[in-house]
Amino acid sequence: MQITRTWANVDLARLEQNYNALHTCLNAGIEVLRMVNANAYTFEPMVGGPMQGIGPQYLAVKTIQDGCRLRKEGVTLPILVLDFPYPDDLAGYVKTLHRNFLAQSIDCVRACRAIANRTIPAYGGVICAHIKVQIGAEGEGYHYQDAGSVIDEMLAAKSNLGLYCAGIYTELDANATESEKMEAVKAMNQAARRLEEATGKPFAIRHVFLK
Repeated sequence: MQITRTWANVDLARLEQNYNALHTCLNAGIEVLRMVNANAYTFEPMVGGPMQGIGPQYLAVKTIQDGCRLRKEGVTLPILVLDFPYPDDLAGYVKTLHRNFLAQSIDCVRACRAIANRTIPAYGGVICAHIKVQIGAEGEGYHYQDAGSVIDEMLAAKSNLGLYCAGIYTELDANATESEKMEAVKAMNQAARRLEEATGKPFAIRHVFLK
């Protein structure tokens, strides 16, 4: 099997131009969260270098391994890990989040309890988490349609001092109509307000993913 190399020239000026064009379409106070794909890590030095000052100020990755790899590359931006694998060594997983300053997405009561119950025994600190709210009837996340019971359970689970819920988010279907997207965002904000009122702690970040 013959292996050939592929070279790609990345124009940082064009990247900055594209980012600025997108950012001008957003309301004041709204930022862009960049999803970093594993097959694009060849280009990650620009995320931790020149692009760090001109691009999105928050990154999201699929796995904790991806987040750790970015940290090793010198990336200092905040990073959200989307997947939670329920590892056998949960204490070790929590320590890895802590050592690499990674936030963890939590999409169910089970995950919320698991992480919250391991943070204090693991290293005595606090893990930053983002709560995923699933607006529709299917998919992963706290189901807004069953908010009466699920959110109450989640509130009880997050009461542990080892978990700081800094963010809340939902996923939007890129093919959905604008009215459907707006309804989904409205529903997420309603869930967020209920959580904030119950805990007395506002979310620092509210965001959406287009899928």
